[in-house]
Amino acid sequence: MSEGELKLCALCGALNYNRNRECFTCGWAGEFSTDAPTIRIAWLRLLDELEAVEMRHVTRKASFLPTGYEVVTQEPPLRQALRRLRVWWRGVVGTGRRLGPPPDRTLANPGNELGV
Repeated sequence: MSEGELKLCALCGALNYNRNRECFTCGWAGEFSTDAPTIRIAWLRLLDELEAVEMRHVTRKASFLPTGYEVVTQEPPLRQALRRLRVWWRGVVGTGRRLGPPPDRTLANPGNELGV
């Protein structure tokens, strides 16, 4: 991987592979910076932090355009919503949380001299 294959997200400042449609970190799909000195600084920062810049550091598998036989699919919005609802419901059932009005806690708090 070289610095020429990268671009910088204008929203979060993350390095991205130049074929990414959107920022793999924050999802930004607007303009990206291709300013060489700025990319060089971000490259050096990432290199200092990780000791090597690899494809997995600047992209997700499904975030760049497919080449060859790769197929990129996106889950339909309704299926995403149903999956989130299923996860939420399992959390409710699994924790034993009861649905309904909250318990009456008025007797638990003693009154004070102000009558409140």
